[in-house]
Amino acid sequence: MTKLPKSGSPGRRWSAARRFQGWLAAWAQDRRRARQYFVPPPTVPGAPQSLLVTDTSVLIELNWTLGTGPITGQRIYRKVDGGAYALWQTVGAAVHQVQDTDVVTAHLYFYYVVAYNAVGDSAPSNQSGVLFGAA
Repeated sequence: MTKLPKSGSPGRRWSAARRFQGWLAAWAQDRRRARQYFVPPPTVPGAPQSLLVTDTSVLIELNWTLGTGPITGQRIYRKVDGGAYALWQTVGAAVHQVQDTDVVTAHLYFYYVVAYNAVGDSAPSNQSGVLFGAA
């Protein structure tokens, strides 16, 4: 913190109010300096939104909206018929469309997406599914 002089001129002392104003100005200046170097703590990314799964009769196409915040990558989870979800694919931070070509007719496929960074995983996107080859 900045040191203040004890008097304004030789032989003259500052009043208590003037000393307080000087202290307050120095304190405010220190706060401004500290704020310049403040780095907010890292956060978990926001969840991907609006996952839409489409049967194109040849493959399944996934489209979603990216989550907010710093994203390192995204994990896509898939389950087939009544099975359990398992990690299906990991994609980059800017990817928002993927195609699944490893599908079999008359099977039900469900997906969800999770964004991640060094802090952790986001909440999952909505789950979306399709019965492949039903049309």
